[in-house]
Amino acid sequence: MAEPSPLDEMVYEGKLVPYYMVYYFGIGVFVALLAGNRQLPLFQARAAFYIAQADAWYWQGERRLAQDLYKIARDKNDYLSHRANYMLSLLAPGTEEEMYEVSYLRIALDRSPTAHSFGKMAAYQVAQERYFDALFTLKEGVRRFPNHQALSNNLAFLYKINKISDSTIYFFEKAGTQVAQNNLWAFYAEKLGTSPLDSISIPAPENQNRVGLANQIALFTAQGKAMPPSAAPDSGAILRADDVHFAWLYNYGLNQRFSFNARYIAAIEDFMQRDSVRTYGYNPHFLRALSFYYGGQVQRGVQALAAMPSMERDPYPNTVAGLWLAEQGAYGTALEYLRKAQVLGNQEALFYEAIVRSEMHDFEKALPLWQALLRQSPDKSEKALWASRMLRILADSIRLDDDLDKYNFVHYKLGKVPESLSRSVYESIENTGLRTQAAADMMLFYLRQNDPGRATLIYEGLPASAETQAYQRSSINFAYGQLLLATRQYKQLLDELPRLAFVRKHENYRPYFEARARAGQGQAKGLAQYFEKARQSTPFDTDIILGLAEYYEKNTRNVEKAYLTVAEGVRTNPFAVVLQKKFALLALAMGLDYYAEEARQQVEKLASAEEYQQFMAEYTPRLEAFRARLRGDAPLLRE
Repeated sequence: MAEPSPLDEMVYEGKLVPYYMVYYFGIGVFVALLAGNRQLPLFQARAAFYIAQADAWYWQGERRLAQDLYKIARDKNDYLSHRANYMLSLLAPGTEEEMYEVSYLRIALDRSPTAHSFGKMAAYQVAQERYFDALFTLKEGVRRFPNHQALSNNLAFLYKINKISDSTIYFFEKAGTQVAQNNLWAFYAEKLGTSPLDSISIPAPENQNRVGLANQIALFTAQGKAMPPSAAPDSGAILRADDVHFAWLYNYGLNQRFSFNARYIAAIEDFMQRDSVRTYGYNPHFLRALSFYYGGQVQRGVQALAAMPSMERDPYPNTVAGLWLAEQGAYGTALEYLRKAQVLGNQEALFYEAIVRSEMHDFEKALPLWQALLRQSPDKSEKALWASRMLRILADSIRLDDDLDKYNFVHYKLGKVPESLSRSVYESIENTGLRTQAAADMMLFYLRQNDPGRATLIYEGLPASAETQAYQRSSINFAYGQLLLATRQYKQLLDELPRLAFVRKHENYRPYFEARARAGQGQAKGLAQYFEKARQSTPFDTDIILGLAEYYEKNTRNVEKAYLTVAEGVRTNPFAVVLQKKFALLALAMGLDYYAEEARQQVEKLASAEEYQQFMAEYTPRLEAFRARLRGDAPLLRE
């Protein structure tokens, strides 16, 4: 075996180029690079010269000439020029260079990254709906420029689009600008989440940050909270027909609907005059109707709502009209609006229709509605639970599982089942609040049966307790007021009326109670004013209508006006038995036996057999007397 060659004798021999030529080639490359490097400042200087000219033409509006100069700077002098590439990207849209817009921007971003380049690249990616690409672009931009507020603000927007709430809040707060803070309030309002409302500083009315104020109002409105008084539109700077003013009016309208005042109504009227072109559609008209209704002018509120042209196409105002009329007891008209709302697309109105038919005691039609709601609603949803409760009461096999079922039984079945059964169920209710609510229903039932003695026993049997809610206390106070009227304790009612706590609908009865009490005491001065105020505040209530008719019939001897009052009530609420009974009697007094007979047929259809017999005991003698007067057997007298 041959001995191996020593290491120092091993060499590489060139095949194509002699090895020694490599040295000369390396020296040549070095010289070329050195020469090019010395020329680079010259090329950059030339590029800067053309860029300066291009900038001048750009700011003078000569975009085409500027674009040509930027291209010279880029193509013939400095291909990697950040400024030239960035401006060419900016000018590319709408020209033959449009296809290179992103390429120019990418070169600018790689050569010399700036915050503006990152922002523009992200904006392009967002326009192409490449949200994740834009997100990573802005993340890199914020990493390189951590103190740049606009990048942090835009990155927060990208996190919002991608539904990453924690990062959205973090980068809005990191941006630290007024714009970012405004966006943060808008994000909170949109998410309907819990936000640190106590820590939000509400700008004073003179503050020019109207976007921030509008977003704050939206946030408070979304959370069902009223804006602080500091944001009220009291100054001339805010009294403008713009988004901020309307947002404030809307917030106040939804959150203060039980405490309207003249200033707010005047503000709505002023806004509607300023918004003569109806920029906000009929929303201000809805707010005006809202202010009338909850401000105690119920009739004006319903009329204002019904007069809105949007009622023909929008289910929302139809639903509201149905609920308002149902609350006032005008069930027949309420059903018309609720059915129309369903036709227009609001299926929630089916739930309200089921409640209204149950309140009307029209159980035959209410039962299939509750069954449909139970089938359509998800298990354990509020509507499904409510439908189950109602079906336990309305079905043939009644089942009462708890105190709420017992209260519902008393409320809906009172007068439809033996009185002893209702009384037994009432006495088994243990919950103080529900027992109080049921007691109010029992008292009103006995008063309609002309049995104030039993109503008094119910009231006196209630234990004094603070475990009742405001509306439950209001209901029992209302029944107590009716009891004092039925027992003719007018002075006591006038003395106690200021101390009786009423809420919502019952509050509108104060003028009625005062009018009836003063009429009972024989006071004539100002009596008509009290009755008219009562009619305005509760125009559809059967007690108000009957009380006003009684005033016209007995105090002023104006039977015709009494008849017209009840006729209007029957028109809006044809299912009210008490109104139909009174209408039949007044129609006879007016000599309108045809209308009297129609009303009698309605009473026969709606009333129980016992109630119908009691009515006929009063109706038949008056009908015979009327016929006798027609025959000439008796003088024609009006009672």
